[in-house]
Amino acid sequence: IATEDLVYLLRGMGVETGIDLDALIECSRWLGQQLGKDLPSMVSRAGDFPTAG
Repeated sequence: IATEDLVYLLRGMGVETGIDLDALIECSRWLGQQLGKDLPSMVSRAGDFPTAG
């Protein structure tokens, strides 16, 4: 499981991780570019979803 997917899941469950998900997604995308391949993260492909309210 990709770290950003886990952080997204935990945040959706109301668990505060202290991790900036947007920065983590950007890091994952950068790493994929550096490696020249798509990484298996679902969240880095879809991006973060806005919260209600």
